[in-house]
Amino acid sequence: MAGRKFDPNSPRAIRGIAWQTKLLEDISSGHEAVDVRHYFRDVQGVYNDVDLCMLEHRFGDVMVFSKNARKHFECVVCPPNGNGYFPQHKLNKYYQEIGCDKWYAFLISEDGKNGEQIYIHSQVWNSYASKLPENTWMGKKFRIYSASILRKIRAKKCTPEDVILS
Repeated sequence: MAGRKFDPNSPRAIRGIAWQTKLLEDISSGHEAVDVRHYFRDVQGVYNDVDLCMLEHRFGDVMVFSKNARKHFECVVCPPNGNGYFPQHKLNKYYQEIGCDKWYAFLISEDGKNGEQIYIHSQVWNSYASKLPENTWMGKKFRIYSASILRKIRAKKCTPEDVILS
């Protein structure tokens, strides 16, 4: 990543990983769901960390094998108050492709464990977010958004089940 290395101990990463873990556990209770990194490492035999990062950028955090289509979820934690900063690289790398129905799974939360869930299709969010104000921090570009923006998206869904069954 340009400008800085991923720090799994940062508060932002801890919140994101907590949300990803919770979502995977919730979905796994009724569907075949896997962590994308584990899938590519354990099933596809990809062991290089850089390759796994690139695959996660492309396929999201959680993959669900449903009857209708393979669903992908990119987990994002949004603060309940103030601004959130959405990485530009997600808009550039997480987009629709054949065989993948991609969604952003937002959690409006302070801790990444509890809060309001909002699911927005990647085509909808990528189009909307590309028009949001841009900011740069340590060489990385971000789009500035808020919980109120997420709540106003008409095409949102409120549960992972709504997405999986769509």
